[in-house]
Amino acid sequence: MRKIPRFKELFLKDYIILGPAFIGLLFIGLSIYFYYAENNIFGFYGLGGASIVLFGVAAIRIFVLKKLFTNGVETSGKIVKMSFYRGTCRFVLEFDYDSEHIKTAWIAVKNQGSRNLKMNTNVNLLINPNKLKQAIILDLFQ
Repeated sequence: MRKIPRFKELFLKDYIILGPAFIGLLFIGLSIYFYYAENNIFGFYGLGGASIVLFGVAAIRIFVLKKLFTNGVETSGKIVKMSFYRGTCRFVLEFDYDSEHIKTAWIAVKNQGSRNLKMNTNVNLLINPNKLKQAIILDLFQ
């Protein structure tokens, strides 16, 4: 059985968790500012509600990744394209599964591990056998 990453490891490597959680924290700070400094209750409720939605998106992504680590299938694939933009790294991945050729993308946080990966190299992927487009690079989590 493969090791399921801790929350901190998921948080620091998957941008779909880090981005909404960071913006949600920013919205909480702004909503507190609107409530106490501006006496604006609409800004408080609006930004507070938006932050709850963003934290919900991050929580759903954590649930999906944990489920992927428990039920996912390891396979080898290739990084076809990489693009870096500010704090993100977008990988375009290709792999074969059950005689199907799949091409999918994954957005990771730009860190030393993602910068060390090169284009046209073989990597270990973790895929969802029910949704083949749902794949992550397992090598970044080890």
